[in-house]
This record gives sequence, structure tokens and C-alpha cells, in this order.
Amino acid sequence: MPFGLTNAPAAFQRFVNSIFADLLDVCVVVYLDDILIYSDDIKNHKKHVCEVLRRLQEHSLYAKPEKCEFHSESVEYLGFFLSPDGLTMSEDKVKAIRDWPEPRKVKDIQSFLGFANFYCRFISNYSDIVVPLTRLTRKNAPWDFSEVCRTSFNRLKEAFSTAPILTHFQPGVPITVKTDASDYAVAGILSITCPDGEIRPVAFYSWTLTAPELNYDTHDKELLAIHEAFRTWRHYLEGPAFPVDVVTDHKNLEYFSTSKVLTRRQARWSEYLSQFNMIIRFHPGKLGAKPDSLTRRWDVYPKEGDKDFARANPQNLHPVFTSEQLSNSLRATYLETPVLRASMIMDVEKLHADIKSALQSDTVSKLHLSDRSNPRWQVDDDGLLRLDGRIYVPDINDLRLRVLRYKHDHPLAGHFGQNRTLELVRREYTWPSVHTFIKDYVKSCTACARAKTLRHRLYGMLKQLPVPERPWNSISMDFIEQLPNSGTHTAILVVVDRLSKQAIFIPTDNTITSPQLAQLFLLHVFSKHGVPSHARH
Repeated sequence: MPFGLTNAPAAFQRFVNSIFADLLDVCVVVYLDDILIYSDDIKNHKKHVCEVLRRLQEHSLYAKPEKCEFHSESVEYLGFFLSPDGLTMSEDKVKAIRDWPEPRKVKDIQSFLGFANFYCRFISNYSDIVVPLTRLTRKNAPWDFSEVCRTSFNRLKEAFSTAPILTHFQPGVPITVKTDASDYAVAGILSITCPDGEIRPVAFYSWTLTAPELNYDTHDKELLAIHEAFRTWRHYLEGPAFPVDVVTDHKNLEYFSTSKVLTRRQARWSEYLSQFNMIIRFHPGKLGAKPDSLTRRWDVYPKEGDKDFARANPQNLHPVFTSEQLSNSLRATYLETPVLRASMIMDVEKLHADIKSALQSDTVSKLHLSDRSNPRWQVDDDGLLRLDGRIYVPDINDLRLRVLRYKHDHPLAGHFGQNRTLELVRREYTWPSVHTFIKDYVKSCTACARAKTLRHRLYGMLKQLPVPERPWNSISMDFIEQLPNSGTHTAILVVVDRLSKQAIFIPTDNTITSPQLAQLFLLHVFSKHGVPSHARH
């Protein structure tokens, strides 16, 4: 095969796969020209080796004896050292990382991380360690290999020298997945319970959260850690002999599978996790230090100068007032403005003058004006009738609506909600059923409806419509409007049988009256199919 062709590796891989098709993942693993033969015992191993050599000879493929290793329990393959104890990194690759010179430019960082990423599954806190280094690779980031970056670089090299042995995954044994999340990272450990009863790690993962994920609440971050663990290790966790034991330090996740109310994000995760046989178990964080320590490292948290996190510009900072201070400040500003001050004074004075004039026309007001025996009712110096110190507003000439406009719609009022508006009104005014009046007024306020989010109970579950017993027993109808003018018709009445889905299209116009609509039904539907039991619009 000539060198330099872009599809040469793929073509050669397809060629060797066709040679060992029935042996792949049975006793042979092939990656291009690297062939690994494995067996349960020496007797079968000899047969497998002979069969592989026979097929190589049959297809005129040759293996150099100097590059081959036969009948070995431990072997180096594709950068890994395989042994009965588990999986470790190749010593040559580890030495290359240990001897890597200090980076001097962004390309050096990218080369180092690209080489180290291949072994990230061996490093329990890999993504947390490399955070300062990855920040240097971002677009338009200034080159500053600070002491923090140097510490991260040396710590990563040390982590490769002390990486643990990862045990081989064994199907049919209990599996444990431990996850944890902090404000800025998530992590997990995949372990199995070996036949000797020891729990040994199979793989690690840990990474910092993206900008949108930083906004998740604690519950969603902990659930994200579980979701990503099952997505990363899906080939291990699908179809286990025992339910996967998921250990988390967030107690609420124990009831996640039985929760009836989920957000859209949680529903997507729940749908994905439903394909796995798992049990979520709570374990206090103080007793589960391994994944917990991966997500709470000091170098993951924001530092001065980081662009990942918003920094406040001192020029944009403003003092924060309490509601009373703000109201007083606004009122003072309005009173300093001649036009607004005149408008405020005129509005209140005119309102009080109209209330005073309406007292003589109101039955309740006339009763208490003539009878001063009840101490709760008093008349002030301006001639206004007061109940418990508040001005009584008679139900005449929309006076109560004017009070609401002053206390709710006025610039100083601010379109508050029902309770706040009621409080503002009852400071000065009162009338019977004031609470109901204000509730209805605020609900009908268009400005509030546009600016505020409606909060209501969840809508009921959708229910399937009953299946009709026979054709044309139940129909639905609607109009197709805004069509091009065809002379006499501007719309189409569509009548559909809900059982057979047969449709009738009747030309009409958008100014049709009820008698005319009934005549169309009588002529085009009832005369042909009879009168239906149900009709839906």
C-alpha cells in the first residue's frame, strides 16, 4: 500500500478486520499492524496463536520475530501495560511526561496536554489539575506561565508517576459508581467488587463545568455527575448482572426516580438513565472523600483575572436602597420637579375634593355623617369621612378606581402585586370588600400582565379523546381563512370524521352567520352522513 494516502489506515484496518473477523473480541484484538492474542489458558492460547499465524501466512502478511512476544502474561500494547493485576501506563510514556520541558508558548501547552490526555483515565483529578494550563490555550488569552501554571504542570507530571493500577473490568460482578459535584466541577469513580471481596477502581473522571452548567442548582449538578458517568461508562454499565450501586452525597437524589414533577432538563436525563438498572444510594460526603476531593480543589475556583467569571466594573456599581429609602428618594425628586409636583398635588387634592362631594350622595356616608355616636367613624377638618383613621371612599363616579390608579398605576406606585397594593391603599383609604376590589383590579391590569410572570398550578394531564363508535358519529370542524379572493368565497369550512379521517371541504366566506353555517352542515354533512353525536371545534 503506498504511503501518504489519506484513507490508507482505514483501508488497511478494514483489510485486517476481514482476515480475523470471527476472532475479533473472542481471542484477538487488532489495531492496524498491532495484534494482541489473549486466552484463558495456555492450551487454548497455542491454538489461537497458530490460527493467527496461519491466516497471516495465507494472506502473505509477515511478522518480524524481533517485534513479537509470545506466551507472556504481561505485555505492552498501544501505550498500556497489561498484566493480570490490571492496567497501567507504559513506562516509556510516563518517562516522556516526567522529562517534558517547561512550556514556553501556547503550542507547547497544547502538545503536552494532547499527549497527557491519552492517560487521563488514570488520573483521579486530571481535569482539575490542568485548569490553569487550559486557560492559557484559549483564544486571545495572554501568555503568562505564572507560578500557578508551573505548579499545575509539575503536579500533573507527579500524578503520572504515582497513578494507581486500574483493575480489569469483570462482567457479572457488582458495580459501584461514586459521583460528586461542587460549584465548579463534577467527578466520579467506577469500581467493581472483585471475587476476593475488595473494591478496586476501574476508571476515574473529573472535569470543570461549562459556563451554562455553572448556573445549575446543587440538585442538577449532582444529577449531571450521575448522567455524565453513565454516558462515559455506558459500555460497562449496560446490562449488568446486578443493579449498579450509585453512591452520592446528595440525599434528594434517592427519590429522583419516583419524582412526579421534573424540569425539562431533568426529564431528558431521566429518560436517558431509565435504560440502566441502577439504585441511587445516599452516602454522607464526609464519609466519601474520594470523588468529593476531586471536585473541591483550590485551583478550580475563580481567581482574579479569570475571564470565565463575571467581574464587576466599579464604574457600573450603584448603591442599593431599601424600598422605603427608594420611595422617599423618588418622592423628593418628583416634588423638586415643578410639573410633576403640580400633577401630584392636583391629583390628590382633586380626588379628595370629589370624595367629599360624593359623601352626600352615598347612603352609608350620610348615615355616619348624621350619627356621630360610633367612635370609629370621624369627620376630619377637611370634611372627609374617616373609618379607623382611613378616608372612606363611596362607590360613586368611579372614585375607587381613581384611588387604585393613584396607588397602583402612578409612577410612585410601581404596579405592585395584590398584597402590596392592598397595603398601600389601606394606609389612607378604605371601603367594603376592598381586598376583592383590589384583587380584581390587579388581575385585569395590562401592564402587570405584560411585565410579570403568571404563577398558577400545573395544568392537568392531557387525556385521550374517546374513539368514536362508527364513522361520522363524532366530527371536528374549523375554518381556513385569509385565502386569496376567488370571487365569491374567502374561506373554507373543513369538516373531518374523527374515526375515518375523511374530510369535507366546503367553500364559504369569513362573514358567515350561524344560520348560514347550519344550512351548510345540513346540505353537505347531515344529508349524506346523518347527524353526529359529537361535534368539536
